[in-house]
Amino acid sequence: MSSIRRRLAVWYAVALGVTVLAFGTALYFERQQSSQHELDRRLAIEADAAKRWLEESYRVLGRLVTETPSPSLDPGTGAYLEAFRDFLIVSDAAGNVVGLSGVTRPLSAAAFEQITAPLDSLRGRKISGTLTVAPPLGSVRYLAIPVDSAGPGIGALLVATPTEEASYGPTALLR
Repeated sequence: MSSIRRRLAVWYAVALGVTVLAFGTALYFERQQSSQHELDRRLAIEADAAKRWLEESYRVLGRLVTETPSPSLDPGTGAYLEAFRDFLIVSDAAGNVVGLSGVTRPLSAAAFEQITAPLDSLRGRKISGTLTVAPPLGSVRYLAIPVDSAGPGIGALLVATPTEEASYGPTALLR
């Protein structure tokens, strides 16, 4: 009788282990996918807020880009963009950067070039994707959108954030 109990206990433990492993794997992939969707929604909200701010500022103030000594956003307009928690880059129609958020300024030149690369291929439609950027950033999710109603000095904006903020790893699964 004890051998049947022992075999049943072993098979029950194996079945339970396989069930927990399958459930954990399914949960891991579902959470990872939903985390990326949440990140994309956050980028879309931030891009929309920045675009609306630029359009409203243009409607109220007129020209937003000062030309001296080099093209840059008007300080009053640019101050709002400083508060964004993600990387925010505003460019003119030619692709020249005219405004940055506060967290974008400390980026290295190599990382900055890699993040601004999608602005070169924007061509009037919104694009999103993932970039691998120079360390310490690693993988970055971005959204680039054209801005056509904020005056002649503004052409597009890009919002990006490291994917590690939304990554869902095994340690999060165990929690």
